[in-house]
Amino acid sequence: MLFRIKYGLKSYWLLGFILLAAFLIRTVNLNYNSPFLDEAVYINLGKTFWKGRWGELFHDISWVGGFPFFYPPLSAMFHALGGIIATRFFNVLLGVGSVFLIYRFTREIFPIDSQKESRHAGLVASALFATSTIPIVFSRMATYDALLVVLFLTGVVALARAVFEGERNAYMAGAVFLFLAFLAKYIALIYIPLLLLITLYLAIKTASREAIGGILKSFWVPLVLLAIVYIATTFSELRQFLATKTSEEHESALTIIWSFLKYSPIVFLAAIPSFFSMITKRVGILVTILAFGAILPLLVHLITGESQSVHQHSVFALIFLLPIIGAASAIVIDKYKTAGIALAVFIIIVNFVISIGQVNALSTFWPNTEKAGIFLKSNAGPGDKILAESEDPITLALSGKLAADNIEGPFDFAYQNYEGGLAYALATRDGYFNFIELDRIYFEKDVYALIEEAVGKKYTLVFDDGSIKIWQRKL
Repeated sequence: MLFRIKYGLKSYWLLGFILLAAFLIRTVNLNYNSPFLDEAVYINLGKTFWKGRWGELFHDISWVGGFPFFYPPLSAMFHALGGIIATRFFNVLLGVGSVFLIYRFTREIFPIDSQKESRHAGLVASALFATSTIPIVFSRMATYDALLVVLFLTGVVALARAVFEGERNAYMAGAVFLFLAFLAKYIALIYIPLLLLITLYLAIKTASREAIGGILKSFWVPLVLLAIVYIATTFSELRQFLATKTSEEHESALTIIWSFLKYSPIVFLAAIPSFFSMITKRVGILVTILAFGAILPLLVHLITGESQSVHQHSVFALIFLLPIIGAASAIVIDKYKTAGIALAVFIIIVNFVISIGQVNALSTFWPNTEKAGIFLKSNAGPGDKILAESEDPITLALSGKLAADNIEGPFDFAYQNYEGGLAYALATRDGYFNFIELDRIYFEKDVYALIEEAVGKKYTLVFDDGSIKIWQRKL
């Protein structure tokens, strides 16, 4: 018993240190900014869920990007417990869980004979994930990406365990968690065919008929059935969502590629020699499949031309590349001992140093609406109409004081049979709004100019904090 305890402490103290470091990195100053637009959107949707207005949520499938009955209620629940800090803390826990799952995924996908080597591979992979920009941002921002990552990783770990360890129930678990990952965010759908290839390859390598049967009966049948039921139920809304993603103005290929690469330069650079070193270890097919999984989101974004979320989806590159880097690092550490460890630690530190500035930039690119929200809550009446460029954050700030229907934003507004910039300008000219909040983030420049030109005739500037301005209609 004492030997087992000593072995456990020796084996897992480094993993515990990495998880603790990941937790501390993610919890520093969770009140770094007011809720981002997407954070406020999900909290407001969750409030709608808890009010029992489920019919409204069903139609939101066409634009939310994930099943609105899933993450938003969780987000709103934690917000009710402790505001935006509690909501973000929930994602911190999901993020730390993802760091552990990267460790497990690396050890499952590369069943190295040496336990010591396997452990080193998992530690390097998890340490790099813990210190990478996008995973840190996901853990500090209350959006559905952190939930997507933890569910996706749980699914792939279950599949790898099912194939290598013959756990039949793990196939079913893999199917369920991958479907839940899809509900968290629809991008997970693109990985289902790839995971079929990976599991079939692993099953063939193990030469187990039971494994092949498990894949077909316990993985694909439940997953396909769940997908058919969901798609049949929400077909029109999903079609509308996909149409908006493919009809937007296309960005250049270079812009999309750079957005995909720039937040993980160390990982992508380290992946190149790691990939070629693992090719020589007779796992060429496996690392090729993993490498394809890493670039799959990039290919999808290049085809659709959509660039706004490409940096977010680069997290999948980390999920599939870090096991390769971890396995290659373990071989170097086993061969060169101290020099190999020093190199791995150096790469992890550089990765974290680069991430610090990037995380700060991604946490402050939107205006802080806290003071503006307090001002409006103190001055707006229950019957007032507000034009808010930061619509959902302002709606969240005024929750309980002003109905959400009284707040108009920059995305969908009609006035006197007009839409878009002209509708905003005419409504402003006529004094339709009691308050107007502008921050130069979401309105197009020409629309902003039309509103600002019209606002001077019937409104008085009553708030200006340097980034946000609020006008009140003259009495």
